Amino acid sequence: MQFIRDEGFVIKRRNFGEADRMLTIFSRENGKITVVAKGVRKITSKRGALLEPFNLIKFQTVQSYSMKILTEVELISPFEKNKADLTSYRKILIACELVDVLCAEDIYLRSLYDKLMIFAFNQNKENSLMDFKMNLLVNLGYWNQDKKFATDDDSYRYIESIIEKKLKSTISF
Repeated sequence: MQFIRDEGFVIKRRNFGEADRMLTIFSRENGKITVVAKGVRKITSKRGALLEPFNLIKFQTVQSYSMKILTEVELISPFEKNKADLTSYRKILIACELVDVLCAEDIYLRSLYDKLMIFAFNQNKENSLMDFKMNLLVNLGYWNQDKKFATDDDSYRYIESIIEKKLKSTISF
């Protein structure tokens, strides 16, 4: 059995089965991974609240036949101050979706994890989302570091042309 012990951001969650949840976590040492959290949708679950989007967690998984199962989780930071403000929360949702759609599964990207950490702690900066998008595109090889986008909408159109679909987080706000 393969064990993973790491820390990372919950970037996506979706219901799976009756009481389980599939989580996409962008981790420090393992990149983007998908895990199954068994029983977290039950009312008696103590781990359910820890697995909200953009929470920074320490976690442990074990490899099952076809998927990774979450066995332990500990909350490092919920970034509740950033989530309380609607503008900051919108930026968080966009950053999570960008990481999810642009990054491949199981690819180690420590510099990108560090950029996400900086973004999480610098929500008060006016241009932090644009800086994060540019760093993400440059680190993944989609964009030249010397070029700039004319407007914010141009960057979203470019990203949508890469993923060949509309971003959900930009539509909902």
